[in-house]
Amino acid sequence: MKHKFAHLIFYFSFAILLLGFEVKSQSFVLLDKDKNDITGKTIRCSDTSTDGIMKAYVLVKNKSAAAKNVKVKKREISVIQNTENLFCWGENCYPTTVFTSPNAFSIDAGATTLTKNFYGEYSPKFHRGTTTIVYTFFDADQTSDSAKVTVQFDYLTPSRIEKTESTDLNVFPNPADAKITFSYIIENSAATIQIFNIAGILVKKLQLTPNSREINCNVSDLPSGVYFYSLTVAGKTIKAKKLIVKH
Repeated sequence: MKHKFAHLIFYFSFAILLLGFEVKSQSFVLLDKDKNDITGKTIRCSDTSTDGIMKAYVLVKNKSAAAKNVKVKKREISVIQNTENLFCWGENCYPTTVFTSPNAFSIDAGATTLTKNFYGEYSPKFHRGTTTIVYTFFDADQTSDSAKVTVQFDYLTPSRIEKTESTDLNVFPNPADAKITFSYIIENSAATIQIFNIAGILVKKLQLTPNSREINCNVSDLPSGVYFYSLTVAGKTIKAKKLIVKH
């Protein structure tokens, strides 16, 4: 009897061990553009383009045997005052106020996302210093299955930044009821205005032309609430502001 009981204890302990291993086993590996494993690590982003916007690209590999619906959340560890940061995941870019992607991106078993599928974007606005952000990629159906990377956006050399075309964007009236007018300034670049709801979901998109200075938009079909609009020029989001719709 004691012998049989000892066997039961052994098998029970072994099952618990296997279960613990399964729970702790993660489905995702995070890679940089050169396919180096950066899972759980801290990476530094100090490359600055001519418009002063910095981007940290992360590839996500699904090493499990099943497709995964993956979301991203950002956590700001330290942020330089008067700077802006946002992230793009899948086919959507979210405004600075969104910390968890409302939309999941499906990754097939064994597949790795493309460079364009995720990047954290940081606009230092010529303020020196380091902003640190943690990006966590997780299974939308099992949130404990996750992987994270810490990015340090290091902006210390504003003298490297060259002058680029001037841009500006405003909207009136704000708050708005039925129709709004965006006034903007862009120079010789393809540009769009995107409007997101509070959950970060894109609700309207307007194509701009350089030879114009205003564009109208109907918001009567939008529920009352807080929205955010952003200006994207040549594929880079450079402005993000708040819009209030009140019927």
